[in-house]
Amino acid sequence: MKEYKVVAQNIKCEGCVSKIKGALLQQEFIRTVEVNKTTGEVYIQGDMVDTSRIHDELKQIGHPPVEKKNFFSKIFSK
Repeated sequence: MKEYKVVAQNIKCEGCVSKIKGALLQQEFIRTVEVNKTTGEVYIQGDMVDTSRIHDELKQIGHPPVEKKNFFSKIFSK
């Protein structure tokens, strides 16, 4: 079983948590979804975790993932 963690935006209430869990659990191979409302962290476990599909789903429901900034993105964004 694979595990994946992503930080999502705009998680403000238990309704947001329920919406995220419901949407991600619709994906065929995802087994569990845990959401930390305070930190925005979404923990996903499943047999085949498709990260791009998870990111797309989170964007569609209004909780886009936080973009990670690396060294090169800081240089080229100037």
